[in-house]
Amino acid sequence: SAPSNRADADVILRSSNNVDFKVFKTLLSMGSPFFDDMISLPQSPATTADDVSETKGGLPLIRVTETAHVLATLLAMCYPMHMEAVEQQPLDTLEKEDMLLDAAVKYNVEKVEKFCVCVSLSLTLARKPTPRFTIACRRGMDIEAMIAGRVSMWGSITKSQRTVELQSLSATNLLNLPEYHHDCITARTSCHHR
Repeated sequence: SAPSNRADADVILRSSNNVDFKVFKTLLSMGSPFFDDMISLPQSPATTADDVSETKGGLPLIRVTETAHVLATLLAMCYPMHMEAVEQQPLDTLEKEDMLLDAAVKYNVEKVEKFCVCVSLSLTLARKPTPRFTIACRRGMDIEAMIAGRVSMWGSITKSQRTVELQSLSATNLLNLPEYHHDCITARTSCHHR
């Protein structure tokens, strides 16, 4: 059965769009030091929205800020028997990939972080290097930004990309991309003239 729909689960995670995921504390703890700390802490009556503050069907309920889609993917990747199936069905949009990486970083799920970075690098060569450049820059992923910046030279930046994808970049990173393109062209030209 699905990793988030087990009758014998011992905790419930509720997504931001109110979808409940019944999961095992042990597997959450093994996949995420964040969840390990959260689950092992004694609970007080006054807790915040992101803490265990209520129960449902006798199980602790933890509200999280991620959507059901992102949470389902993250949880499936925390369950060893489901990881391969998730890896074979990559996320269909950059936005979902970025949201999954946000969740993986937030909950310190290292194997999901690594998966997202590997997917990003492999897909940079195939499509959409400019948005991948913006994601890599925002996250301080220098190698990924360099690869995406180089690959982005093969195409042009469209007007819609300028307004949507590049708006999250700092001015420094935004200016670095054309400068990097210029440096690459200069280096290539000097090699041809030798």
